[in-house]
Amino acid sequence: MNRKNNCLRRIISCALVFCMLLGMSTMTFAAEVTDVNTDGKINYVSIGASNANGYGMRGYLPNEYDPITGLPDWENNVYEVPVLKAGLNIYGYQQQVNDSYPDLIADDLEAIFGAGNVERNELAMSSMRAEEVRFLIQDENDPNAYPVDPYIKWRFYDTTGFNPSLDDNWFYFAGRQEHNRRNPGDELPMPDASAQPAFSNVTEEHFEKALSALRLAYQEYIATADLITLDIGMNNFGVYLGHEIGSNSHYGHDLNTIDPAIAAVYDEGKAFVLDLLNENFAAELENVPMDLFTEIIDVLAYALVSYCYNFDVIVERIRELNPDAMIVAVSVQNIMAH
Repeated sequence: MNRKNNCLRRIISCALVFCMLLGMSTMTFAAEVTDVNTDGKINYVSIGASNANGYGMRGYLPNEYDPITGLPDWENNVYEVPVLKAGLNIYGYQQQVNDSYPDLIADDLEAIFGAGNVERNELAMSSMRAEEVRFLIQDENDPNAYPVDPYIKWRFYDTTGFNPSLDDNWFYFAGRQEHNRRNPGDELPMPDASAQPAFSNVTEEHFEKALSALRLAYQEYIATADLITLDIGMNNFGVYLGHEIGSNSHYGHDLNTIDPAIAAVYDEGKAFVLDLLNENFAAELENVPMDLFTEIIDVLAYALVSYCYNFDVIVERIRELNPDAMIVAVSVQNIMAH
């Protein structure tokens, strides 16, 4: 068993490093920032996940909850209950952390436009994939709208599925924040951090209201932005792979629950991944059981194909919502080009 696990970890680690090195990019503005807006002010929106929200950086949480200066059992997730009981924002939505890269961009923008002339909206939640971004910003009436695959259902509003605990359903917290801000007098409840399951006091109606408010917020912020940084893709190859491989859950890559356009090129993606692994990890693959090997190919293929397809759909949708904003792609992984 240890040999199997060690081999699996080595393959996944090498594959991720290989993908990241091939896809590494630097952030380059396509035009002078002063061309974005001529009224002396700028609206900056960052879309992404933990890369963008400052997760793990000093100031993300107050000192008493800091993994270095505060709770001793941070690595064992003991921090989650007291953090959530305190009503803190552990998942990063609208979190503004000093020295995170959106913060540095905002500082540069203020140097150009002046202090107080930069409005920021940080639309970044930890572990968010491209699929979740697409799901939030799409037109629900679009016949080609992204379906609710099991992974999205788990992350957004499932109280009875995979593990309805405080480390799941974190999109509810962001949606609750937006709903309560927009609807005083109709506040959505905070999950009961001490209950099992933690969301036992949250109804399906609460989840639906939170999701609707979050989708509206994402689309409104994008529609009014002058500058958008788009940082998605890392979790298609990181958190998602870590969750899927070995879990037998098939969250998200069941061909019956994903976008038909993605399913149509799934076999092509599998062939690409197979060639990639055989070319670079042939020796390691000799020790992998066939069922595990098949699962690795399936999950990697879905992560790759879905990311590449959804990235284009997301950019097109952003352009529908806002034809004039400057879009800067950050940390894009484009391994298909290689």
